[in-house]
Formats: sequence, C-alpha cells, structure tokens
Amino acid sequence: MNQTVCYIGFGSNLEDRLANCRSALEALSRLLTTEIKVVSSLYETEPVYSQDQASGSASDWAGSGGIESKASRPPDGNAVGAKGPWFLNGVVGLSTGLGPEDLLARCQQIESGLGRPEVRSTASPRTIDLDILLYGEQVFNTPALQIPHPRMHERAFVMIPMTEIAPKAWHPVFQKNISQILAQLKDTHAVKRIGPPDRVYPNGGF
Repeated sequence: MNQTVCYIGFGSNLEDRLANCRSALEALSRLLTTEIKVVSSLYETEPVYSQDQASGSASDWAGSGGIESKASRPPDGNAVGAKGPWFLNGVVGLSTGLGPEDLLARCQQIESGLGRPEVRSTASPRTIDLDILLYGEQVFNTPALQIPHPRMHERAFVMIPMTEIAPKAWHPVFQKNISQILAQLKDTHAVKRIGPPDRVYPNGGF
C-alpha cells in the first residue's frame, strides 16, 4: 500500500490540555496503516481571533494554541489571556495509507471522542483540534477539505512547530519550503515552547 507523509496540527485549550493532546496523538497512532514518525515540542500559544470577534463573528482559524493574540504570557496551567484560554499546540508527522478524506474523517472522529461538539462557532474554545496541514505535496480543494491548510502560512503556532520537525517540507501552492515561509511570517501572537516532544508523546522526538 502506498504511504504518504502528512502533517497534522493539534491543539487544546479546554480542561486538561496536555491530556487531551496526548489522547489525540495516541488515537492517531492507532489508525490503520498509519504510523507517527515525528512529534514537535509542545508550545503554549495565544488565541488568535479575528478583529470582528467582539461583534460575534469570527473568520479565523482558532483551533490550536494557537491555531491564536497579543498579551503577556499568562501563568502555566489552564492559562487565560485577554481573549480566552491559551492553547497547547504542536505538529505531528505521520506516514499513512489513508487518503486525505478518510484521514479527515478519522480526525473528526477523534475530536468527537474527546468531547469536541460537531457544531461549534469558529472561535470557540475546544478540547481538541486536529487540522491536516500538508498531505505529501498534493493539493486538495473540496467543500469539506482544503490541503494545504489555507491559513497555516499565517499562523506562528503552526509554522514554528512545523519548522522544528520538517523545515524542508514543501508547500505545493507557494512553491516554498516551510522554513522559507516561516522567515516571511508576520504573525506576532505569542508562541512559547514549554516542553520536549516526549512530554506529549513517548519517544516523540524519535
């Protein structure tokens, strides 16, 4: 069976954030024809919300410790910033025989199993968020799934851990590698490394 290297962003800002991230990675590791190859360090990240959130609408990807805003670093634990609880975030690299739509469905099942409601506002806090960032060097554009993730290049909480584990990974839309995209990043939301890979997944640094 053909295997594809893909990268998934993970994040949590509700309840026991570390336990949620650990459970999500463990569930990913149990998927058929799927093997975790590398896990980034763990980062605490400021929530990212669009400017119109105060009016009740949000167009931002607010799902991982950022994939989030500008304040001094809150204390450790379930920290709360000016715009909501801070996230724990990271990126995991997988080798999988699942197609992109099957992988998306499995990620959604994992999210649901960890208590994330199927219907929620874009900027709501969440127990777990799993976002497919890259799937090989392929491009997908369907109503349900866009790969590469359409806002990954705008988010420090994605690009910093992604560069840590896959600096040469290729973005097939921008025709640049991840480290080149990070060098052009303008996002100034706080992203703080708080632990090594094995804090969230055993032998995570491989």
